[in-house]
Amino acid sequence: MTEENNTQPEVVENDTQTNEAMDDIIPVPPIVFLLFSLASFLVMIVAGLLFGFNIVFWGGLVFGVIGLLGWAFLFPEAVIDLIRGRNLQFGGVGVVVTGILIVASVLVYNAVESQGLSRDLSERDVFSLDTEVRDLLQAMGNDETIPTVELLGFYSASDGSQRDRISVLLQDMVNNSGGKIRGYQFIDPALEPLRTQNYLGDNPRIPSIVVAQIDPATGEPSETTYEIAAPDNIGFIAAGQFQIINAMLSLSVDGDFRAYVLDVVGGLDTTGASGNDANGIINDIDDEWTVETITPLSLPNPSIVLNDPSAGAEVIIIAGGTQPLTDEEVAVLTQYVQDGGDLIVLADINTEGGQATALADNFSALLWDNFGVRFRDDLVIDPAQPVRQNGRVFLVDNYGTHPIVAGLNPALNQLVMSSPRSIEIADTPPATVTVTPLVSTSNQGYAKTDLDFTTDLTEADLAFTDGDLDGQIPLAVAVENETTGSRLVLFGSPDLMRNEWRTYINIEAPEVAESAIFWVSNAQSFSSDVRQLVPEPPEADQPIFVNQGQLGWMSFVVIGIIPFGMLLLGALVWYVRRPTHSN
Repeated sequence: MTEENNTQPEVVENDTQTNEAMDDIIPVPPIVFLLFSLASFLVMIVAGLLFGFNIVFWGGLVFGVIGLLGWAFLFPEAVIDLIRGRNLQFGGVGVVVTGILIVASVLVYNAVESQGLSRDLSERDVFSLDTEVRDLLQAMGNDETIPTVELLGFYSASDGSQRDRISVLLQDMVNNSGGKIRGYQFIDPALEPLRTQNYLGDNPRIPSIVVAQIDPATGEPSETTYEIAAPDNIGFIAAGQFQIINAMLSLSVDGDFRAYVLDVVGGLDTTGASGNDANGIINDIDDEWTVETITPLSLPNPSIVLNDPSAGAEVIIIAGGTQPLTDEEVAVLTQYVQDGGDLIVLADINTEGGQATALADNFSALLWDNFGVRFRDDLVIDPAQPVRQNGRVFLVDNYGTHPIVAGLNPALNQLVMSSPRSIEIADTPPATVTVTPLVSTSNQGYAKTDLDFTTDLTEADLAFTDGDLDGQIPLAVAVENETTGSRLVLFGSPDLMRNEWRTYINIEAPEVAESAIFWVSNAQSFSSDVRQLVPEPPEADQPIFVNQGQLGWMSFVVIGIIPFGMLLLGALVWYVRRPTHSN
């Protein structure tokens, strides 16, 4: 018993002597090392945020690590006490992990900030007004010639998320219109099918936005005086505010606008409502335009006056056709364009043999002599585009620079060109003639000639062979003769006016066809108030460039410090808190 009582004081004395010896060797208290390390890390963070990875940043990092290591090696008892203490168990780990995340965030932020990169998460150009549109709306509020309208959004129940997004933009337009936009409302086509049909026709594109003039007699949106602004998709949200403005301006204009559809054999039926017919485009314009179908036989002795000086705008539309016109009929059309008449032609294919209307020799001569363009007797294939039916139908999105296709985003908006013909452009067009490609194939496009369209073409028939025309092949062009004042638009396929493609929100056929009618007839020039507003193209995304040094540090932080640091902390906590058993 005596020996046991004498042993314990001896151990205490030895420990006391050891601690006193350590105090003699290291007179600086442990807190000094920690404060030094903390100050160094603060300097590193501030230097990294303000000046990047300079010598101050690296010095702060090095001295901070040295301070921690010095504290850990010289005062191991303090480290063990920290690990075993209640502070680490109840929040200390979170503090350490937070510190690691802060350091990692500084490194990532510095890499991005050094490139001058930024991202406006509010997407202001999409969900609120463009500055130009806001200024125009405020000016329109004081213009008595601009009618009061209401915006009608046709959305199905499944389009709730799109409706919620677009409501922000519509409310912004209402607030800045000075009362010209009375308000907006959403209509579910399933609940109000008759109202939907009255505004959007038999083949409605849903979602859509309609600008309806307020009827002074009833105070309600008119079902006879309105404009379809645009279908709602991502492309519309960005550019639709401009189209709403154009629709409001169009409602303020009174004019004698005339569209004559030539009723050729095999052409599109502009009175029919089926997918292969084309009454949809006519319904789009017949509120402001007088649309009349004329037969080719009436051209030599027309019941109408072509190039009537009293007309505000006038255009002849040839929508497809599988039989040639007579020389006498073509002569009337030639005189029409030479006197300044405007023409839209959609080429077609005769599957029964023979030349189609737009490719007949006499009509080709009209186009070539007066405009320096004509259709080729071929079939265009583009392997880069989605295709079906042995390449007979595909999407195109290689747009030129022209008001007809302005605002179309290749990533979001496409056109369907079914069995398209290519368009030949003269190396030297007639004097004062300007030709602008509207739509072309990709670089992988090619055209096949000498095909028998009366048979089912196989993949072998449509495969590329040496000698085929290839590259970016024009499929639609806009032409203007400044001497005569005549304008021409050619489309290599009649799909631009078919009802079939009106129900697809990403297919912009109706909008392009309507824009072609407005541009070729120069209708918007007959009022100083009406002008086709074209939104500025969105700024190109800023690419992120990271050099090897930055990439290495980012990888080290993400792959090394964060996961392995947390793993190490977890291991330490487990080691300290593991159950122990005495023997």
